Amino acid sequence: MRPATRASTRAALALLALATGPLPAAAQIPPHARWQTLTTPHTRITFSPGLDSLAREAGRHAEHAYARLAAEFGPPPDGPIDILITDQTDLANAFATPFPSNRIVVFARPPLDDLALGYHADWLELVIAHELTHIFHLDRAGRWARAARKILGRVPSAWPLFPAVGTPQWAIEGLATYFESRLTGYGRTRGTYHEMLLRTAALEGRFDRIDQASGYGASWPSGQRWYAYGSLFFDHLARSHGPDVPRRVLERTAGAVIPPSLAFDRIGRRATGTSFSDAWDEWRNEMRRQARARADSLGTLTRPERLTRHGYFALYPRVGPDGRVAFAASDGRDQTATRILDPTTGEVSQLARRNGLGVADWLPDGSALVTAQLEYDGPYRIVSDLYRVDRDGREHRLTWGARLAQPDVDGALVGGASLDPVGFAAIVAAAEER
Repeated sequence: MRPATRASTRAALALLALATGPLPAAAQIPPHARWQTLTTPHTRITFSPGLDSLAREAGRHAEHAYARLAAEFGPPPDGPIDILITDQTDLANAFATPFPSNRIVVFARPPLDDLALGYHADWLELVIAHELTHIFHLDRAGRWARAARKILGRVPSAWPLFPAVGTPQWAIEGLATYFESRLTGYGRTRGTYHEMLLRTAALEGRFDRIDQASGYGASWPSGQRWYAYGSLFFDHLARSHGPDVPRRVLERTAGAVIPPSLAFDRIGRRATGTSFSDAWDEWRNEMRRQARARADSLGTLTRPERLTRHGYFALYPRVGPDGRVAFAASDGRDQTATRILDPTTGEVSQLARRNGLGVADWLPDGSALVTAQLEYDGPYRIVSDLYRVDRDGREHRLTWGARLAQPDVDGALVGGASLDPVGFAAIVAAAEER
């Protein structure tokens, strides 16, 4: 592979952001690791030491998904697809790009605490189905694009070389999310979380228009809207116009004579007989009717009392010995933080900022909280460690590179950090020695 120029590298990164959404900080892969590679008929699986069995499983899932996607979409991409599996971060994520070749990166950690991704039988199967759909979609080219690529190569660009790269984010992520469920029987289209998001939006009169569904900002549900709206809209199109709608959309996008970014409704009209905008309005009305009918049937249930109004996420409430409630909060406007609710007054105060959402638990005497946070461990690793947060908000790091999460003081929690008082005292003593 020829080395990329600085300008082409910047262009590739910009288009990758458009194609796959914002990348986590942990997307920087350690170049000095002792990488190993195994091959399958259509992929090259590269992995870090210790992930041999996971790599073999990834190859099996990739070949199965490849065959299904080739049957669904038609001609597959040319050449092998690179899949890199790395365990240098405690984030659950993955990304795909067609530049400068078709490649996928998967972070090995499963989504133990992700509300949207909770419905899966095998995380690796789900994420490979999703990312491989991106490759089939973004690499797809019509006659003019194939001819141009022979002359110019895989220049990072949208139309006419890679027409799908210029399509709306709800279409790019929605198609991949729809197929993660179609191929595995699980995933976000089959789960309840995305349906809950849209049902609530329909009931509250804030169901996004099609021109809002690719937005990213401080309004709920932020970057999740691409996945939720896009996947369930493709599900609606498949039910209304036939299960081969995705293939027709891909074919029309790949062969578009007008850039899809300028005339995407034309793609919808040629693929289904109706524009995407009109189909979206029809779907939105259907969702409103369904949501209202369900709300009416549940109207006799006990109504909860709302305790916080900060928006976005208020997760993992833990009641302390004095009755105060600690929870993780992210409102899309301020820094993510541990907040404290006084149930007697309803007052919510910020205890301390934190590097992401996660479980916290009180010490038995209520003097402090133990929480887990992601932090850099060198330039390439982001791992989860334990911290003590005192009642005055002062923070003390307790472990370094321990990869511990979901602390449960004096209890048991599978997959997390279970700390009895003696064990916790030992961790505190070791931290103080540092």
